[in-house]
Amino acid sequence: MNDSSMQMAETRSSLLEVVQRLPTSGARSVAIRSDADGVVLAVAQFAKDVAGQSPSMHAGDSNLAAPLYRWTDGQFVECGSLPLPGGEQVEFFEIDGRRFIAGASIRSGRGPYEMDVKCAIYEWIDGARHLLQSFATFGAKQWRHFSIGARHFLALAQGVDAPGLQTRHPRTSRIYEWEGSGFKELQVLEGRWGYGWCPFELDGQFFLAYADHLERSVIYRWTGVRFEQFQVIAGGGGRAFAFFRRADRAWLAFANLQSGVELYRWDGAAFTAHQHLGGPGARALQVLQSAGGLYLVNLNFIQGTPASPQVLKQSQLYRWAAGGFELRDTFATSAATDVAGFQSGGSQYVVVANSLDSDLKFRTDTVVYRFLG
Repeated sequence: MNDSSMQMAETRSSLLEVVQRLPTSGARSVAIRSDADGVVLAVAQFAKDVAGQSPSMHAGDSNLAAPLYRWTDGQFVECGSLPLPGGEQVEFFEIDGRRFIAGASIRSGRGPYEMDVKCAIYEWIDGARHLLQSFATFGAKQWRHFSIGARHFLALAQGVDAPGLQTRHPRTSRIYEWEGSGFKELQVLEGRWGYGWCPFELDGQFFLAYADHLERSVIYRWTGVRFEQFQVIAGGGGRAFAFFRRADRAWLAFANLQSGVELYRWDGAAFTAHQHLGGPGARALQVLQSAGGLYLVNLNFIQGTPASPQVLKQSQLYRWAAGGFELRDTFATSAATDVAGFQSGGSQYVVVANSLDSDLKFRTDTVVYRFLG
């Protein structure tokens, strides 16, 4: 057992059974493609450790790739990689039967670092990757594909704002629309430190929730022409949203790194604060539905500042009960960053990305669990 595995073995979950540990480095996201051809996993990696370099969550060598794995006989087997320096996220998506994969890079280099990066979209044809289009990005965190009727969109969350930080590339988040042979810019948003998106439909309308670290996070509504601001979620620290339906209502969970998870309920006109979960450090959310009920996974990342971070070592599993969530279990993580689920052979699985160990080293396992709820 390697050091990162030992550090994460302290808290065992009664609902998550470890199936496999993947030797990743600074993992920032896990993406699943599940179709007739099987299950494929992509892990975006932020950086790898550099011998002799002082540990820091913003140090390391970011010139690495995102490994690809195929689910084979109950295990993930590496089957390739995607060029992705300073990897933050990978997005699998399809349009009219065509398969694509997009990668978001926050930076390149091994010091000094370059945050002006060309992020690419590839099309998979006959098992091979072909470049479709590249975009000039700055501090890219997440691509999210979604469709409204027959129209397809790709939203980019990006940006970093710090004193003296200069950029040659566009720095705010934006939305692109598919035009048959590529994506064309549709709309530029105000957010300057974007992290993630959550598209959903509600009461015959289409919404797009946007999480921003620096400014207010926003829920946008589609007008048929553009996305207009519908509701503001106050404060900074936004990381992720998760939409679900339960008890004849629509719900929206919001992960905020600075304060925890806020659960909102739809009242017919807007989302209203309903319940607060956990504390500072919330980074990623995943809703799980099983015969045992509805569950919410909350992953915790760090507390403190990037210059002096405290790596959080536990995350939570909540279960829906009596109009809200109650804590059902905790499990060991290590500066966890992302979570994704899939089903295979009658079992439900959860994959969790861990990005740092307690000593701020990047070599920390991504863990595959069987969900027992």
